[in-house]
Amino acid sequence: MTLSQLNRSSAAVEVPVCDMTDAPLRLYDKDGCAYKEVDTNIWMKADEPSDAAYVGTSKHGGGVVLRLMFVKDDGRWVNVITGRELLR
Repeated sequence: MTLSQLNRSSAAVEVPVCDMTDAPLRLYDKDGCAYKEVDTNIWMKADEPSDAAYVGTSKHGGGVVLRLMFVKDDGRWVNVITGRELLR
């Protein structure tokens, strides 16, 4: 996925978390889609390959929201805010 394709993608920019489990740690959206933590506070869909990675944030009124942070662009992970490649 390129940054220009982001607007046409199925990757949600914001995913409200409705539930969670502890073992294994999973966060769930309103449709029951599970997200797993792949790095410290970086989340991806648990049950399918994904070109999108999210950062977990809290809401002022309580609760957790996953916000789109990285997309895979031609095999590279790119920060959606800065456009810079994620260095590993």
